[in-house]
Amino acid sequence: MEFLCSLPPEISLHILTFLRPCCLKYLFGLDTIFNDCHQDSEYDEIRKMALYAMYENQNVSICAPNYMSNAVLDLNEPLLKYLQFHRLVIRPKQISIFLLSPFVETSTKKIAEYMDCLQRFTNVFNIHISTTCCISTDEDNIINGFLQQFKKLNSFSIDQISHMPQQKPCQFLASVPATHLTLLYHNAEATMVQLGAFNTSTIKHLDISFNGLTDYNLHRIQFPESLESLNLSNNNIFHLSSSTLNLQNLPNLKKLDLSNNNLMSISISQATCQITHFNVSGNNLTSLEWIMAPAFSHLKSIDLAHNMIATIAKFPSKVEYINLCGNFLHNAWADILNGLLPPSLVLLNALHCRIDTSTIPDDIVGLTKLYNLKALYFSGFTFLAQSIE
Repeated sequence: MEFLCSLPPEISLHILTFLRPCCLKYLFGLDTIFNDCHQDSEYDEIRKMALYAMYENQNVSICAPNYMSNAVLDLNEPLLKYLQFHRLVIRPKQISIFLLSPFVETSTKKIAEYMDCLQRFTNVFNIHISTTCCISTDEDNIINGFLQQFKKLNSFSIDQISHMPQQKPCQFLASVPATHLTLLYHNAEATMVQLGAFNTSTIKHLDISFNGLTDYNLHRIQFPESLESLNLSNNNIFHLSSSTLNLQNLPNLKKLDLSNNNLMSISISQATCQITHFNVSGNNLTSLEWIMAPAFSHLKSIDLAHNMIATIAKFPSKVEYINLCGNFLHNAWADILNGLLPPSLVLLNALHCRIDTSTIPDDIVGLTKLYNLKALYFSGFTFLAQSIE
């Protein structure tokens, strides 16, 4: 420690940044720094540097009472008081605030006391609300007032597990200033009520997985045009078509996740978007007749794992990553590698498919002209470009 005290402050701080947060906490007793009285000592200044280094570029959480978080680093009230009193600044990567009903009012009031301090630390905030009952009108107003203290949020999520579905739309969703929004109600009816509440052009990433949504529900949803990614995984959707999901109204959509539904067919006729990442793994698809539709002409990554696809067709010309693991392919490997796969292909996973690999030659790249290929996986055969000298 004397060695650190003898160095210029900027060098001492630089050295401390090489230590892991848990090591800094243990070596400098940072759990109790707010209880110590050794102010103005050289060692105290080193501890403040260690505190800064511990939080630098880290994901930090502020949790409500009784909230079990798996975050490595948190900001509790004694530490916030210490930082505020000494006018110290830390630089975390982001701060996640976890609110738990029925402690919403007390938690938001307490956090509001340190809001100026927190907003000096970072401008990247995430808010997560977890509740086992319907959100009351009073809680709705409290949350709405709390959200107005943020000019923008990185993400906002709500997880509600209730015997009685939320029947009334939450007003705070009408203007939540987040780019990532997650609604987890575990109930299609409650989810539909809340989806009708939010009206903001800031939403770029929407996650409404695990809500039991059906084709009928999907048809009724008016998604914001600003969406760049949409997660509809783990619902109960059977058919994807222009009538169930109108891609014409989603010109900015790049990523679409429909994994673990009950999809039996895909029929998209028109689309203004340029989907680059498409995940339909864990469904009941039997063919790829839809894959050359205009909506998928810009695909770079497609996950088709664990469906019932028997025969593959030609893929769009820009695809780089294909996952066909766990299907029932009857194509011979020569049919797959000659003409059906695009020259842009980087990785193909065809593990656990019914493909005879006994006659695959060593010079796959040269024979198939897949010069960008880095990895190829069949059951009983693996090709990795880095292993070729």
